[in-house]
Amino acid sequence: MRFSQAAARTTAIAIAVAGVLFPSSAAAGPHRADGRLSDWRGDATMLSGESRLSKGELIYDDWLYDDYGADLDNASNTPAFRAALAPTRGDYRYPTNSARYGYNAADLRQLRISASGTGLHIAAFLQTMKETDAAAVTVGLDTGRAREGSGWPDGAGIDSPAADTFITFWGTGGWITDRRGRRERVRYQAVNLAENAIEVDVPWRSIPYVRNRTVTLYAISGLADPQAGSYKQVPLGQPSATQPGGGQAGATAAFDAAFDPQEEWTRAVGSHWGEERQSRLLAQHTLSGLGRSVRISNLESGVTHPYAPLPGRFYNRIFRSTQSFGEGINLKQPGASPGGSPDPQFLSPYQPYGLYLPDDYATGQPAPLMLNGHSLDVNQNEYQAVSPNLFNQLGDERSSIVFTPLARGVDTWYIDSGFKDVLEAWEDLRAHYTVDDERTVIGGYSMGGYMTYRMGLLMPDRFAAANPYVGPPAYQLWAPPLPPSPPGDYDVAGQTNNIVVNGLNLPYEINNGGIDELVPAAGPTQQAQSFRDAGNPHLYYFYPESDHLALILADEWGHTRDFLDQHSTRNLSPDEVRYKRYPSMDLPQHGLRFDGAYWVDGMTVRTPGDTCAPGAACDSASGQVDAYTLGHGRARSTTQAVTTAFPGPPFPATVQGTNRIPGGAIADQNRFEATFTNLSAAAFETTHMGLDPAAALTAELTVATGPGAFTLTLRGSFPAVTAQVDGQPVSVQQTAAGIVLSLTLTTGAHELAVTPQ
Repeated sequence: MRFSQAAARTTAIAIAVAGVLFPSSAAAGPHRADGRLSDWRGDATMLSGESRLSKGELIYDDWLYDDYGADLDNASNTPAFRAALAPTRGDYRYPTNSARYGYNAADLRQLRISASGTGLHIAAFLQTMKETDAAAVTVGLDTGRAREGSGWPDGAGIDSPAADTFITFWGTGGWITDRRGRRERVRYQAVNLAENAIEVDVPWRSIPYVRNRTVTLYAISGLADPQAGSYKQVPLGQPSATQPGGGQAGATAAFDAAFDPQEEWTRAVGSHWGEERQSRLLAQHTLSGLGRSVRISNLESGVTHPYAPLPGRFYNRIFRSTQSFGEGINLKQPGASPGGSPDPQFLSPYQPYGLYLPDDYATGQPAPLMLNGHSLDVNQNEYQAVSPNLFNQLGDERSSIVFTPLARGVDTWYIDSGFKDVLEAWEDLRAHYTVDDERTVIGGYSMGGYMTYRMGLLMPDRFAAANPYVGPPAYQLWAPPLPPSPPGDYDVAGQTNNIVVNGLNLPYEINNGGIDELVPAAGPTQQAQSFRDAGNPHLYYFYPESDHLALILADEWGHTRDFLDQHSTRNLSPDEVRYKRYPSMDLPQHGLRFDGAYWVDGMTVRTPGDTCAPGAACDSASGQVDAYTLGHGRARSTTQAVTTAFPGPPFPATVQGTNRIPGGAIADQNRFEATFTNLSAAAFETTHMGLDPAAALTAELTVATGPGAFTLTLRGSFPAVTAQVDGQPVSVQQTAAGIVLSLTLTTGAHELAVTPQ
């Protein structure tokens, strides 16, 4: 029987069968094409281009968003979607019917092969599957018995290598073709639309010469032509609603190919999508070099081979996001919003990030980590494709992992979906690799430099140091004294100059050019001045003769390496904390609230309130804490101006900045000082303040603006206590985490005393 596509969406699991399912007596093996997928138990590498044998499954993970077919013009090309600086080599473009193809329908994400006493089992997972029969997959099996020159069937347009068996399938049909060209229909298959998976079972009687052999596997994917029972061909010219474009008569129908472990990256002019070698081979109608051998007996007996990624290599790691924005690609053409937009571009739950493991990486030994954001109009492979020496100087020479999230698109500005994607990629990396959280830094180029300001200043206690390169301080464009441009919802919520004060304990190395055509020098120069005015530790490298791309093309990062080495470890227990909170910068849709750092959090803005959407009338509302603990036995720090000339490489620069000089030793006191600006609540963590909650504790609390009721939370192992403000008793609530004081504070200074009973 066959479920309709509407019913398939309703049930999430569609079983579309071109015959009948395995009878129950044939289900003794570990796998069955039933759409449920729980019988696929092997552990994938989740690294693009890598494959492994796990629990009797050969599992291959492909490059995501690499489905551009053959390179027929021997040139780089702009994708159909916005990515002006991230070209493809493949020329194929999808039909414009997004509801069916989503501009990504033939993108193979993962392929799994297993075997049992009943036959061979295949599960093909696509990145996008809006319709069950939009894409087709062919798996070729070569035992060395095939006749050369026979070509692949079903309109695939692949001439070599020859194979004994070809299994071509889409969600509602398919064919098994042997080495003599004899064909039979695929009888056992199922589709899981929720997981974008097509399962196929092939009984041994259909492929008797495959069992008990070593087989080399090949695979391609393209667009299905269900009516013709074959691949849809790719004609010359622009695509239409029903036909792809960018091909030519006689070209392969394959948009994507599997088993591509050693991608090529031609610096600056090659593909940024992990399909350069693939597209070259497809133009030659061959998959030579894109195969993977496996012993069928290892599949049947459930063998697992150990796998570990090699150090000193760049990978794309794939993770499953908690966020799903649909499927496919949002084209986001630049004409609609030249500077970009925060809404997601790459919609599917599975997302990639660029990952470089240093040449001395060893599992179990915590490695430093660098979060490095990509520029506008490029992707997670920017540094591998354009400036690979970054991995040498900021990776190998620092023994540091370097990772670059896709951030849900080339132009999301790390504001909404892009910000969440960075955090999810980061958590995935921490879950699978040995990372030293104390030695984590943040950086990025252009739009990635904006990320370095935004994420670094909203979450300064997550990082040891920061290094934005040619980063605009404000969302899109800022050339003071003019306001940010274009005007819109993020004039305030996207302006990181508003929160520069949060960088008191996060050293920044800022790099900008004097003739930058995309990031006017006035913006970063004002940003650096704000760092100096705030007394933040920083260095501002200003290259008078450098344009926007000069620094990344020069690919020289030596002084940044030295800066990061100098500031290699974060300090979660600083003597002073200063944090400014803007409710309009929160991301409640992702459960993110930026209300403090280090040993201060729980900040609540008094007026007009503590919630506000970007662009609303309240979006400029903010509150601030300035706090200092005497529990570390140090006086307040001081500043020292830095002015020097940098000769290069890569280019000469002037350098201005500020060093923070730690205060001298003083007698320890169980005391802190805090000034509140427009706040009605704040919380302090006594352990990192060096305070003893079991002893008498005092504080000077100053209200700069916003007098009234104030909730002060002190976290720690407090005994039963009493509290007074200016000699008058105040309410104390004991909690498992500490104490909560209900105060009424007028403008000016007040003396708090907390005394054990």
